[in-house]
Amino acid sequence: MKILRFIFFASLVVCGGAADAESSLRSASDGIKNGQLSGWAFDPANPSASVTVSIYRDGPKGSGALIGSFPTTVMRPDVNGHFNVTGAHGFSWKVPAADQNRLHMWYVYAAGAGENDEQVNSSPLVHPAITATEIGAPQAVFTYATDKCERVDIPDQPARAYRDAYGNVNLIASHYIARRAIGRTLDTVTHQCPIIHPSDNDPTFGAFRYHEWLQAPYTIDGKTIYAYMHSEWYGELVDRSCDGDMIDGWVNAIALAISRDGGASFNLPNDYLVRYPVTPWNKSFPCNSSNPTRYGDFDGTNIVFKDGYYYKLFRYVTEPSVLEQQSGVCLMRTQNIGDASAWEIWNGHGYIRSKTSSCAFIPNLVDVASVTYNTYAKMYVVVGYIKARGFYFAVSPDLINWSTRMPVTVNGLDTSNTPYPSLLDSADTSRNFERTGQEPYLYYTQSHGGLNRDLMRVQIKFSDPASDGK
Repeated sequence: MKILRFIFFASLVVCGGAADAESSLRSASDGIKNGQLSGWAFDPANPSASVTVSIYRDGPKGSGALIGSFPTTVMRPDVNGHFNVTGAHGFSWKVPAADQNRLHMWYVYAAGAGENDEQVNSSPLVHPAITATEIGAPQAVFTYATDKCERVDIPDQPARAYRDAYGNVNLIASHYIARRAIGRTLDTVTHQCPIIHPSDNDPTFGAFRYHEWLQAPYTIDGKTIYAYMHSEWYGELVDRSCDGDMIDGWVNAIALAISRDGGASFNLPNDYLVRYPVTPWNKSFPCNSSNPTRYGDFDGTNIVFKDGYYYKLFRYVTEPSVLEQQSGVCLMRTQNIGDASAWEIWNGHGYIRSKTSSCAFIPNLVDVASVTYNTYAKMYVVVGYIKARGFYFAVSPDLINWSTRMPVTVNGLDTSNTPYPSLLDSADTSRNFERTGQEPYLYYTQSHGGLNRDLMRVQIKFSDPASDGK
């Protein structure tokens, strides 16, 4: 690739978030300070009247536990002056003592004259507060200048790891010509030159076997490895008008490859397409850097097992038939990790089995790259990367409802070119490194320009000021 693949989504409309742009109420949360949740809300249709505020724990209305409801009674001169209204529109609510020292997500709703609850802006809130900060210097896992086996041997995806049947740790953070690192522990893996999957280079549209990244490996027994692939196809393969970068005309699918030898080689089964777009490439599609065409199902996270299902977050970009293309993070699950046709997608109300249907965008998530169950937070944690802001994390009790994004603080590290973050914990004993503790490693790619990219890691620490040290 001529440029890093993660950059392109900045030009698309990103959906998700707690607030509805067309909500009838005006509202905001001020956050939680000293255990007190405060904010304001009013109904422009009846601006002098109080509204009813409701608090739900660990999920929105309909899935979270209703903890309390009350009217707005606090005078807010700042709100009244700004909106030129009268009345008591502020609220202040004390988090119950039993919930002060256990991480929860708090959803805040307000109901006005129409009696329809609307989620308050900046909801949900995480309390007690949790932070993520580096506690050591960055370490090189793969250095391009000294470790590469060929020119395109680069870390071009988030680092993934699993333990094979012989007790070896396999780490994959590769390009569409895939290699792995092997060692007895996560801390001692070394890069290997044998190719484990070369990509099929099939230019046929709809086959989605051109360039393939082994993006999400998972194994139950350490012998058979199922790898869910990010599979790229490019308009320039059939369209001469695509004369810029390959990703200016980019169609993507998620596919399955299987290894029967512990990860030494991968092949595609007869049924290998998991998610794919149905709109064929049309030479009328724009195909240049100022007006690109990109759509399909992209990359996302590793796989985690929860309550009898295997889950994976991925990015979905609507097809060109949609008037205004949108991009968002979706969730899929399966009970059969080795069956490409067994996956279900979350549609906002439940799960449906479909390889091509649109999926519901998960609020608050953007460019997620890794998901683990964190034993310190007692919630699921995702990490992602936004070029203008750096690394972030979010937490969730159920993989559907996520907190707002919080920064991962890495003092002294220039994060302007550090994509593909993932969390891996050296102390994790699970076969697929699905769990992290309080002090995992954040893996990422350090780009020095072009193909010169190193795989790095830095240890971080999750901290809850309300309970640490107690």
